[in-house]
Amino acid sequence: MIMVCEGENDTYFIGSILKSLGIEYIITEELRRLYSKLREISRKTDDVIIFQANGKKNVYKAINRIVLELKHQKNFPKVAVVLDKNHGDVYNEIFEKIDAFAKTPCKFHPKNTAPKIIKKSNRIEVQYKKGNRILKIYVHEIEKSLESNIKNFLKEEYHEYFEFDPHDFINAVVNNHFNGDKRKFFEEVLNSMEKEPWVVEFKNFIKKLLRDKNED
Repeated sequence: MIMVCEGENDTYFIGSILKSLGIEYIITEELRRLYSKLREISRKTDDVIIFQANGKKNVYKAINRIVLELKHQKNFPKVAVVLDKNHGDVYNEIFEKIDAFAKTPCKFHPKNTAPKIIKKSNRIEVQYKKGNRILKIYVHEIEKSLESNIKNFLKEEYHEYFEFDPHDFINAVVNNHFNGDKRKFFEEVLNSMEKEPWVVEFKNFIKKLLRDKNED
């Protein structure tokens, strides 16, 4: 499975969830390394890659490149995209980006080989013409944003940083109370917030993808 997220905090939080489930994973920020791993994994493996895109634009770039790189592959990994809801209508924006990419003549040549992009209730499907192969891209939107949810939960405990924006709030707590260890911070945050509705929803999203390899 490949999980594409926007930034470092998302990566650490997803990693903490996977660790709590006993799942090993690889983190990469390099598109070249991601593409090389795409050739190795399929839906039948248990490999999990977290791709840290470092920016919303790079999330879309990574997804489009995955769509392109997999056009000749027989077996597909599951692909999941995680973005904050404060970005707007994430699901439709991802669909529009992939659809526009698929219709770009220079990306799929000849033109009649371009895949069909379909909206489903919980995913976007890329239906490749050759071999009737379908790549499923699952989308998860975090309510508000990861950082704002964490700040809201911890604001009383670390009230001295309340005036900071959510990203700076987390950095201040990590640097002053966790010796700069973000991995440890997010693992402890996950334990503390495990019953928060948005955390339960996010964790269930990941568990479902890991559990059901043949999910429709």
